Amino acid sequence: MSKRKRVAFWALLIFVSVLFAATIKPYLHDRNNNAEVSRADVSSDESAEDADSGENPSDEVPLSEQERQIEEAHITVGLKGSEEMIVKQGDPFINPGAFAIDDRTGPLSIAAERGHVDTGTPGEYHISYTFSVNKVSKTITRRVIVLPEDEFVADTDGVSVLMYHYVAPSYETETLENKWCISTDSLDAHMKYLSENGCYFPSIAELRAYIDGEISIPARSVIVTFDDGGINMFENGLPILEKYKVPAMQFMIGTVGAEERMRKYASPYLLFESHSYDMHKPENIEKGGHRAIQDMDYSQIVQDIRKNREIVLNNDAFAYPYGVYTDAACEALTDEGVKCAFTIKPGYVFPGDDPMTLHRQTIYGYTTFEEFLAML
Repeated sequence: MSKRKRVAFWALLIFVSVLFAATIKPYLHDRNNNAEVSRADVSSDESAEDADSGENPSDEVPLSEQERQIEEAHITVGLKGSEEMIVKQGDPFINPGAFAIDDRTGPLSIAAERGHVDTGTPGEYHISYTFSVNKVSKTITRRVIVLPEDEFVADTDGVSVLMYHYVAPSYETETLENKWCISTDSLDAHMKYLSENGCYFPSIAELRAYIDGEISIPARSVIVTFDDGGINMFENGLPILEKYKVPAMQFMIGTVGAEERMRKYASPYLLFESHSYDMHKPENIEKGGHRAIQDMDYSQIVQDIRKNREIVLNNDAFAYPYGVYTDAACEALTDEGVKCAFTIKPGYVFPGDDPMTLHRQTIYGYTTFEEFLAML
């Protein structure tokens, strides 16, 4: 091939290559764009299909009605204090709160509160408390009655805080020889009287406000307490509380089966509070009593209070083991936010009392019904 022909051939080849590239480039560009659009469309369609089907990996599967009923059966809810709260017109509303226990895991915290009380306007109001666990919620409602000042009958002779310990059937004479043990017949008579004779059961929140002079409290106010958390109280005494619908407080010792017993014997009429985690010890008998607390400093007492609070999940009240207290104990309880602490000194609770050294009325196994009445 001559030189001229070779030059013409390469010129033609270059021209054809450029022409081909110019022709095919838009096609390739459109193809790539179409491919990207197609992937986007598929992704959107898949998302749309997921949305239409309601499927979301993070969504929880709702419980069936049967499953819900089973879950709810594990939860016991109750009100602190009387189911029907009585408030004097013009006094501030002191919210007593509520409590709940899951028989598998223990106490629960309040998830929500609803309702409003206008104490300036007489009438009926409602406050509800909701507890939630394992996809279910359980709500309990308190009725609040605001009475006009001229209809409200205030307590003027002090609030009686009754202190019980153990409960045994009347035929168990050997057990009843323990002075701290009351018969089921006696406890039944006591609770029957309280239930049928217009007694009011203030919460600890109300009692503290009464002590601080913030509110008046209804006449014939009584608080029922039990110490130690003995099995016989749960088996013999709790059914009587439930029979007459009398709310009571059970002071629990953390190291004496507190967690298990609280779950097993949960009741709407039994609020669990602290009797210390591990201060209830029969020590120092030669010194004249069981006084482990007097050998503890402030930081040790705080640590004990906190450990038991994690168990009972209530911080309203505290009962001193064996009624013994110290300045360090009073300071620790105050700093930890406890509203009221109880001794075993006989007497009533009045406005102006020291909320960390409150008196109680002790019910012994030999206490007569007439003596019980005189304590109210």
